[in-house]
Amino acid sequence: MGTLLAVGFLILVCLVLLFVLFSSNRKIKEEIGKIPLHQEKCNVAYKNDMIPVWAGGNIQAGRVAFYDTFLVVSFLGTTFIPYDDIESFEKSGPHIDIVRYNSKIKIKIFSNSMDKVLAILNGRALSGK
Repeated sequence: MGTLLAVGFLILVCLVLLFVLFSSNRKIKEEIGKIPLHQEKCNVAYKNDMIPVWAGGNIQAGRVAFYDTFLVVSFLGTTFIPYDDIESFEKSGPHIDIVRYNSKIKIKIFSNSMDKVLAILNGRALSGK
């Protein structure tokens, strides 16, 4: 009986990990038919004053995609962000912090192409540091 529970638990853990790894690959309707300026798998984090939610570690489980008028951050769920909804962004060590208007959540993008991402944001979002 104990072995059966252990195997069941191991299968459950594997299914959750697979969901986390592949759920960020789904595209939302705004992305369909559009070619991104830049897209990558990377680590992302959502942080508010109370609960940080991290994605990744050594496994790059998040996805960011930059389009002409918006960006998409995907990990477990998908966040659609028009560039004019970005209050501020700045490079902060190994990541880029993005703050939206009227939101207490800060999005951290641990990009593998930091210069390219900053160039896209500088050309489209209103206030970067």
